[in-house]
Amino acid sequence: MQNRVSLFTLATALVGITVLPLKSQTPSVQKQDVAGTWQGTLTRPEGGTIRLVAKISRDTNGALNATAYNADRSAPAIPVSAISFQGLTLRMTLPTINATYDGRLSSDGNLIAGTFTQASAMPLNLVRATPQTAWTIPDPPIAVRAMENDVTPGIEVATIRPSRPDAQGSGVLVGPSGVLTATNISLDVLIASAYGVDQRQISGAPSWVESYFDITIKPDHEGVPNQAQG
Repeated sequence: MQNRVSLFTLATALVGITVLPLKSQTPSVQKQDVAGTWQGTLTRPEGGTIRLVAKISRDTNGALNATAYNADRSAPAIPVSAISFQGLTLRMTLPTINATYDGRLSSDGNLIAGTFTQASAMPLNLVRATPQTAWTIPDPPIAVRAMENDVTPGIEVATIRPSRPDAQGSGVLVGPSGVLTATNISLDVLIASAYGVDQRQISGAPSWVESYFDITIKPDHEGVPNQAQG
C-alpha cells in the first residue's frame, strides 16, 4: 500500500497535477424567513391605488402572526386570522375585509410576488421594508360614541360632489361625533355596505351609482346609530 501511495504521489508530481481536499457544499438557496415588515401598492380594477403594509412576526414558539394596515388613511388595523409559510409560499387570510393573499418569497428574501383576492384577484407585490423605507402608518381613528337608543336619527346636512379623476385611495370614516366621510367611493359600494349585500345583488339602479363621489353626512344627533336605528 505504501508503494502505491508513493507511486501516485510521484506520478502526480511529474504531470503537474494538484489534488485539493474536498470542500463542503453550500446550498444554492438559503432558508429564508418571512418575518418582517412588508409593503406594496394595490391597484384596484375600478381605478385608484391603496398602499398596504403587513407586519409579520414570530412568537416565542416560532408561530407566525400578522397584522395589516392601510397606509393611506386613518383606519383600524386589519387582523390576519390565519397565516402559513411553507417552502417559499406565504398565505394570509384577512376575514374583516373578506380578503386573502397568496405570494411567493424571492430567493434573496426581499420580495413577495403574489395575489390579493377581494371579490376579484389583483396582483400585489410586497417589498421588505427597512427603517429608512418603511411607510408611516396613520394613527387609528378615535373611538366613536354610540347614539342614544331613544332617538330616531336623521341627516342635518350632507354634501355630495364627484371625486377628482386623479384621486388616489378610497374609504369610509366615521368621526367621534358621528360625521360620516366617504372619499372617492361609488354609491353602489355604500348601498351594498349599508344593506350587508354584495354589489352584484343590486339591480335596477341607474348607471351613475357606479360613479365615484366624495360624501360628507352630519347626523342631527351626535354619535353613531346602531343597527336598529338604521
